[in-house]
Amino acid sequence: MSGKDVLDMVMMTQYFDTMRDIRAHSKSSSVFIPHGPGAVSDMATQIRNGLLQAHQTNA
Repeated sequence: MSGKDVLDMVMMTQYFDTMRDIRAHSKSSSVFIPHGPGAVSDMATQIRNGLLQAHQTNA
């Protein structure tokens, strides 16, 4: 496995944990997050790009 594969698995696990926690708390607001097959990879790419842009801005 590559480092990217491991990161994608961690993000997918965190995504499912978040969805479970939102459902478990009755007073939570609904959050709609894309959850198709490519959604985790897309989110990982968006987060990674955001972090890189923030780093470049602060550099």
